[in-house]
Amino acid sequence: MRTGSRIPVTAVLAAAVLLMAATVAFAVPRASAAAPAIDWKPCPAPSARTLQCAQVEVPMDWRDPSGKKISFGVNRLPATARAERIGTLVFNPGGPGGSGTQWVATEAAKGGMFGKDVRSRYDLVGFDPRGVASSRPAVRCDNEIWNSPRVSLFPTSAEQYEQMADKYERLGRSCLELTGPAVRFMDTVSVARDLEALRNAVGEGKLNYLGLSYGTEIGQQYSQLYPENVRRMVLDGALVHSLEASSFNENESVAYEATLGRFAQWCARSTDCALKGRDVLAAFSELVRKADAEPIPAAVCAKSAACRTSVTGEDIRFAAQGYLLFPSGLPQMGYPGWRELGDALKSAEQGDASAFSPRIIEQQTDAAFSGLAVGCLDNRADFKGYPALKAQIALGKVVSPHVQGAGQSYQYIAQCTDWPTAFTNPPKPAAPNQTRALIVNALYDPSTAYAWAQLMATQMPNSVLLTRDGAGHTSYTHAGPTRDAIDRYLLSGVLPAPGTFIK
Repeated sequence: MRTGSRIPVTAVLAAAVLLMAATVAFAVPRASAAAPAIDWKPCPAPSARTLQCAQVEVPMDWRDPSGKKISFGVNRLPATARAERIGTLVFNPGGPGGSGTQWVATEAAKGGMFGKDVRSRYDLVGFDPRGVASSRPAVRCDNEIWNSPRVSLFPTSAEQYEQMADKYERLGRSCLELTGPAVRFMDTVSVARDLEALRNAVGEGKLNYLGLSYGTEIGQQYSQLYPENVRRMVLDGALVHSLEASSFNENESVAYEATLGRFAQWCARSTDCALKGRDVLAAFSELVRKADAEPIPAAVCAKSAACRTSVTGEDIRFAAQGYLLFPSGLPQMGYPGWRELGDALKSAEQGDASAFSPRIIEQQTDAAFSGLAVGCLDNRADFKGYPALKAQIALGKVVSPHVQGAGQSYQYIAQCTDWPTAFTNPPKPAAPNQTRALIVNALYDPSTAYAWAQLMATQMPNSVLLTRDGAGHTSYTHAGPTRDAIDRYLLSGVLPAPGTFIK
């Protein structure tokens, strides 16, 4: 999922499953390279007994394959219908910073994360990109710097801008000190090469891959590097890496604003929404205005110490995006939904904004840090300084008057301003790519704009864009006809007709 680092405390995921396993070593991956098979081991308790775990060792720097090594974590849930088994399906849920092993472990424990037939006919392999969750080393940063008094990501003066830049520069330096040099090599190109190493280690020929959100960027990058090695590929919730930061942020802001509008329409007429019968967008804007004028107390947070004790309008604008991801929620993974957003708005109006409060990060290995480390290698702005950021803030207000440019793309623009690692993987024009893939996107996705899916489809002209005429982030996470269509492709290899729309 592409959730950003300032998600509401109610949307925090459970801790990643710890993996213990044998290690497999690789040189630079090539289609013909021989590779030792992964030595799968039972995952440690309390994992399901059917779940197997491993670490895969790769070069920290793929330009120096004989140099320092790191490893990434994987797990495997074997197909249940062994006689009808198709092969291995590698899965990544996005982020960046998302853990594929956690999603597959959740499937093993609770079910419901994958279609029934896909679950029965594929070995599901969860993929933790380098630095993430079970990978070694996991990115470590000083959580006390993160938890220190808040600074606005929307500064209104040069002095506030310098305070913001200083805080995140110090955070970045702590990541370098606590993680070591691996934090310089978490770019998506390196992750795609790791995925090729995994394909070689699995030893089944071509890759079957299901990537959600940021996982689509991994998949597209892989298909550019190794087009001959793709068998079946689903890219759900398209994230392209060919737009400069300002355009990228503008697209996301428009998508977030449009999805908030869909929520407002639903909320105004639904008995499931606490604001039924009201002008929901007006209520949202008034709440943001009041919180900007005087932060709203967060009573639950004051008792639990799990989140900040007051909430600003900026906090509300960032946090609402997380509630919009899944209209019905995603309870297996701890995500709230639209009903909970209505409840949160009502509660904040009544004086307790805890549901919008930024969480206090307790672990140095929190997913927010690995996500930021990737974002600052891939997606930082090609401009800096207060005047340039002020112009970006003004643009956000024009294209998204209610959310005012808040979103994950903007966080990278602001937080990566003085990040202390090189900008190693800036956006660039997509290389010609003839891979046949299934690209999927909802029309109203608050995080990955439909325009990105259209652009990805032009960059991969042999692929098919499947459109879900609905709202929410990604489509495989929403059980229904779109997931069924994705499953049919994964099971048969036959792409749906070009231009397919599904309600």
